[in-house]
Amino acid sequence: MARVISSGLGHISGRIGDHIFYAVGDKRYVRRAPAKVSNPRSPAQCLQRWRQVCVQTLFRSVKGTLFQRAADEAAVRLGKRSGYHLFLSRNINAFGEGDRVDYAKLSFGGACLQLPDGFTCVQNEAGHWELAWQAGIPMATAAPDDRLIVAAICPDEPYRLIVLENICALRKDGRAEGEWPASGKELHLYCLFCSASGETFSPDCYFRLNR
Repeated sequence: MARVISSGLGHISGRIGDHIFYAVGDKRYVRRAPAKVSNPRSPAQCLQRWRQVCVQTLFRSVKGTLFQRAADEAAVRLGKRSGYHLFLSRNINAFGEGDRVDYAKLSFGGACLQLPDGFTCVQNEAGHWELAWQAGIPMATAAPDDRLIVAAICPDEPYRLIVLENICALRKDGRAEGEWPASGKELHLYCLFCSASGETFSPDCYFRLNR
């Protein structure tokens, strides 16, 4: 791309031969036209449009939750345009043709707080899932009263992230427990920590459970 200096070309806009002239504010530019226009209906283009629909649908379930705030915080921290754009770029490649989703590729966390060491998830004797982590270990960007935030995706609703409001645990507790949904044999959990003020977040930790 080159800026137009000559006043004789100051009012030209549009395409002339292999070049395109256009204005941005009071400045005018010229760039070479693309040598080949890609087929908007090619398999690659169709897949990308499908992925865009999927990730936008998923984002609608995140809006208004702490997971959206985590994306906004991460966007500021990482110098991105917005939490929405960061969410799309992080997650668009998790979706494939049809309803295929690589749940391990989905990312919902922030970028300021640290995750605890030894984060695990198992099914206990009561048939519930149980999270455990190492508590009481000093960390530079962590506090004992950081809150645990957990969300789940069920394969029968792959474009809906459900924040589990009944999980009440702090970093200092070292454990948390939750129940399976009424139906389904597979569950995908996304866990992160949030500061007591609700302003800073850790990256998320992903677990896949089967029963």
